[in-house]
Amino acid sequence: DHAWGIEPTTIADVKNYQPKNNSISTGQVLKEPTDYETTKLIV
Repeated sequence: DHAWGIEPTTIADVKNYQPKNNSISTGQVLKEPTDYETTKLIV
């Protein structure tokens, strides 16, 4: 729909969105380069 200029999602939908999970590692991006051993510890 979005590609055709139709946006079914409203601002209210976005503000009311609740993720299905709350994992600290889901979609996490580290702020700096991290070596293998540190990455294993984090994950």
